[in-house]
Amino acid sequence: MTVDLEWLERGNASQNWRTSPKRRHAPLKSRATSPQGELKASARCVPKVASGRREPQLVGLRHNASRKTLAEAMAAGPWQVATWRGTGTMLSVHHAAMQSAEMGRHFRACAWAKAAEDRARAAEWARRRREKGHLKVGGVDVLSEKHQDQAEGTELLAEPTRCPLCGAALTALTDFDCCDCMQRSITGPLEKDRSQEASVSKQTSLQAASRRASLARRMSLQVGRRQSADMDGLGVGRQASDRRKSNEKQKKPATLTRLQRLIQAKRMEFDALPEGKKERFRSAYDQAVAGQGGLGGQQLRQALADLGLAGRQNHEKEAVHEVVRESIAAGLVDFLEFVFQVVPKVEQKLVEAKSPKLLSLFNQLDVAMAGSLSCSDCIEALRRHADSFITVLDGDIMEQFWPIFVKELAQQHKVSKHSDETIDFANFQRLASEVEVRLFAFQGQMEERAARSAGLPPALEAAHFGEIAVMMRYFYRYEKHQRGLLGTQELVMALMDSGTLPTVGRLHMTTVSNFATRNNRLSVYRFPDFLEQVDSLRREEKSQREAAFKSWYTIHKWADDKAIAVTDMPQLIMDLSLVADSCRSVMDVRALVEDCHKSGAEFLQIDASTELCNRVVESARVAARRREALVAEQVKLSEEQVFDMRGCFSEMTHSGVIGPDDLHYLLVELFPDHEIDDAFVQELLDLALPSGYFHSSSKSASSSAPRAAKPSESNPSKSKAAQAQEDEAAAHRKVLEESILRFDGPLARNYTRPSYQF
Repeated sequence: MTVDLEWLERGNASQNWRTSPKRRHAPLKSRATSPQGELKASARCVPKVASGRREPQLVGLRHNASRKTLAEAMAAGPWQVATWRGTGTMLSVHHAAMQSAEMGRHFRACAWAKAAEDRARAAEWARRRREKGHLKVGGVDVLSEKHQDQAEGTELLAEPTRCPLCGAALTALTDFDCCDCMQRSITGPLEKDRSQEASVSKQTSLQAASRRASLARRMSLQVGRRQSADMDGLGVGRQASDRRKSNEKQKKPATLTRLQRLIQAKRMEFDALPEGKKERFRSAYDQAVAGQGGLGGQQLRQALADLGLAGRQNHEKEAVHEVVRESIAAGLVDFLEFVFQVVPKVEQKLVEAKSPKLLSLFNQLDVAMAGSLSCSDCIEALRRHADSFITVLDGDIMEQFWPIFVKELAQQHKVSKHSDETIDFANFQRLASEVEVRLFAFQGQMEERAARSAGLPPALEAAHFGEIAVMMRYFYRYEKHQRGLLGTQELVMALMDSGTLPTVGRLHMTTVSNFATRNNRLSVYRFPDFLEQVDSLRREEKSQREAAFKSWYTIHKWADDKAIAVTDMPQLIMDLSLVADSCRSVMDVRALVEDCHKSGAEFLQIDASTELCNRVVESARVAARRREALVAEQVKLSEEQVFDMRGCFSEMTHSGVIGPDDLHYLLVELFPDHEIDDAFVQELLDLALPSGYFHSSSKSASSSAPRAAKPSESNPSKSKAAQAQEDEAAAHRKVLEESILRFDGPLARNYTRPSYQF
């Protein structure tokens, strides 16, 4: 049985069954299965350019009837059975190939459109950068590295778009529809198949329209995406800025070492101190450091002295020096170490050193032995403590300072004379330390204020800093017209009150005679001139005392580098008769030495001894002038009368002391109409002055001879060599005394009343 399929190829609608017994053999190779046929069939899948030549019509497939049974056909594989697919199989395959090719072209067009879009966006961004510069937030470009790389890549691939079929250059995306090969690929390849491919063409046109719509929609979306990308870039920049700021806020500090943390804590602690205290620490440190990297031993003592922590007594100074030695053992002392280590340690040492003295003063006023003082007794104890370390020269400063301190004491500590509070010993110690610190701070303020008001040159201010306020009080004590000028007589009285000009002796006579000349009598002097006169007198007395000390060294055959013990200085000053006009005993001189010796050294060289002697003599003279002013006020004597009496007294003695014989001679000269004998003079001395205060030079000389002969009488068995040495020492001592007398001038008994005309 054979099946004729030609009617299917010819398009007949009726079936034509042929039931002929004759077998018809199928051709060996049909046109479709021949190589030429295969080439032609495959060539129909590829669109070709239309030509005038018509291709041959399709020849249907002719197959022999299958001889297999139904069971065998069902058991055969799909590759062994011919499946019926109906007419137009090759055309369907051709249409499927065209659709797949069109889909590939669509995908390529989308990729090319995306590339063109990226290139356009990169060009737009490059143009914006050239016009407006980079958009940076916090120093960082908003464009990320990824976007920059993409932009650079798209700029490198900026080439004209070409047709994938014919290779023609396309100027726009819409040129795909205008290309001839694309139009031929979309339409059917053969005119005879147009009727059969109408539905396919319609579908293809619909697909092309949908592609255009999707492309237009995509382009509109790309514009929106570009704008949103710009906004996103700004948003990213803002987010990066906010994130960076938050990171900076939350950024942890760098890890510090233990030493750095300690230094930072000390700086914070120093910043928390009161402003006045910080200023005092900084001023004392800056003045002492003098441009160096830290404080050495001498600079550290100077800074502590500026803070009032140098100590007054020898044991206090020794405690301070011990702390200084411990502090400089490891090197120079910096500012924080000075504030938080050295100063507290020195304060503690001074409190410990002053505790016995303060405890004794506390117990003196604690009569009831209650262990506490009333406020009035505490104020009195503090005043006594302040007077104990105030020198004679600082007495006037104490009178100005104390009312201010008592007022501050009542305001800050609620301690006043009318308060019912009690003060124990611990609080008394703190108040005593505060008194000392406040007093030294007040002295510094007074010095600075006096220097500014006087307009002193820097060199003169530095030379006299520490005594400017005291010298200014001596100067303005005799300034009556409030013009800052002194005459010659007032200048001499101010110099004597300051202790720099002696009231007797050769220097006194020379200075007074020099000021009494016609050229200097009408001169006026300002405060800087007064300080220059003070310096001149000090230089003159220093040279004279150096000569006296060298003579002492020569007599005792001492080397020039031999040091003198501080404990021997009072007796040495008395033996040299340097304070005979102002001090009564060695105890008075010892008190002045302890008051003036601030370095704390136990032994002094000749230069340091001379300097200490100068301070002691000036302090003794100031105390003597105050006592004289007090007596003159009691007996109602004016300043001019006191000045004339000092002139008369200086003519009678050059040592500052007269005996009963000198007083007898003076009374006879003053009162020639009265009979004055020795008994009257002695009775007058006993009534007016303590016994033994005055002594005659003749009596003292006569009484010294037997005392010198006592050693030889008490020890007759002494060798002649020892006796010779004692005689030689006595001779040298006599020469020294004579040199001192010549230094002051001979005792003028036959004198005339001086006629000073200032």
